[in-house]
Amino acid sequence: MTDIVLRVAGISKRFGGLQALSDVGLTIERGQVYGLIGPNGAGKTTFFNVITGLYTPDSGTFELAGQPYKPTAVHEVAKAGIARTFQNIRLFADMTALENVMVGRHVRTQSGLLGAMFRTGKFVTEEAAITKRARELLDYVGIGRLAEYKARTLSYGDQRRLEIARALATDPQLIALDEPAAGMNSTEKVVLRELIDQIRKDGRTILLIEHDVKLVMGLCDRVTVLDYGKQIAEGSPYDVQRDEKVIEAYGPQPQTHRGAADRRAAGRGGDAMSATLLKVSGLKVAYGGIQAVKGVDFEVREGELVTLIGSNGAGKTTTMKAITGLLGINEGDIQYRARASAAAAHGTSSRKASPWCRKAAACSPA
Repeated sequence: MTDIVLRVAGISKRFGGLQALSDVGLTIERGQVYGLIGPNGAGKTTFFNVITGLYTPDSGTFELAGQPYKPTAVHEVAKAGIARTFQNIRLFADMTALENVMVGRHVRTQSGLLGAMFRTGKFVTEEAAITKRARELLDYVGIGRLAEYKARTLSYGDQRRLEIARALATDPQLIALDEPAAGMNSTEKVVLRELIDQIRKDGRTILLIEHDVKLVMGLCDRVTVLDYGKQIAEGSPYDVQRDEKVIEAYGPQPQTHRGAADRRAAGRGGDAMSATLLKVSGLKVAYGGIQAVKGVDFEVREGELVTLIGSNGAGKTTTMKAITGLLGINEGDIQYRARASAAAAHGTSSRKASPWCRKAAACSPA
């Protein structure tokens, strides 16, 4: 007999006149990484919130490890054995990383309020065990060295890992990850993928919502696709990627168009020698050990509209912050009108170098 961890069926949810979910269901086997994907507004997060007790469904049946459960409250769902993370990080910002994980572990404690007030022997023993387990989980997700740091001081990627550690602290039968890679750069995504894969190898079952389709297809055993609140496909990553309804839902692939600068140059008989306003060469920016921008090069000429694009975490915002002086740079050359900007004189001690200097290695804070 197949070991089913989660089985939900016939899930519907309406918000006023909007039918957000219509007869949606899924079945997740123990040890699987199960992906839930779909275009923006497909109903993924609503479905996730229904399963984890944040929203009350209008209809549907819910079974966890063969036992019915009612997703009427988040804390009750956590006790039943489903833990989750959030698309928008929800940590206790002024508590330490260790304390955040201990909060997750408290869902399994027995001492209660009176034990905490009078610090009974049972309470003290439980707290010692909770602290020990919390430190183990911080080590497990790779941030053990940050145990005593406040959550708000951690890097974005470390905060994501802290949320996963807190979810694991509840000893869940199912851990539900809501867009864990959102906002991560490529290096952080590699670390996240390794962590999720390790959680699976250690016997956990995972439900994953993620916009990064490449990540989902590389990690998941099964995938469900939603569109306009309806389930349009379910199967292996291989089959889902080739499903006509899925291809239609995500829309046609963008076509290549001639850029505006190319059109203007063509209109001038091929003369594209307008003055260069901004030139970025070999730009590198790091956050601690994370290399967020690696050797970026581009130019902006007079009269051009230049667009910087890329997936979540690609380094777009970091590049813009470096150019405008909000972040220091590790290496590279940024020139404005082919000379060092006067802004180089306004560096601060918090930067390794003003990004308006001709070369980062030659600059020093004012």
